Amino acid sequence: MDNIRLPKTLYIISFHHRIMPANFRKEILTGAVCVVCLVISLVFAQGAGNYVFTLFDNFAGSVPLLVIALSECLAVAYVYGLKRYVF
Repeated sequence: MDNIRLPKTLYIISFHHRIMPANFRKEILTGAVCVVCLVISLVFAQGAGNYVFTLFDNFAGSVPLLVIALSECLAVAYVYGLKRYVF
C-alpha cells in the first residue's frame, strides 16, 4: 500500500513547497488531489469499467509511457542542473 501512496505524497509536498504560496494549507491541496484521483478512478467502477481498463492496459504503454519518462528526465535535469545530471 505504501508503494501507491508514496509518489502522491512526494508530488504533493514538492508542489506545495515550490509552486503554492506559503500561507496555502497543505490539507486543501491533498484533498484536491484525492478528489481528482477519485474522479479518475470512477471511470473504472462504472458498467464499462472492464472495457476501459482493457483499453488502458493495451494502449497506455506506448506513447504516454515515453512522455512520462521524458518528462521525468527533464524534471531531474531541471532540479539538479544539466551539468550535474549529464556529466
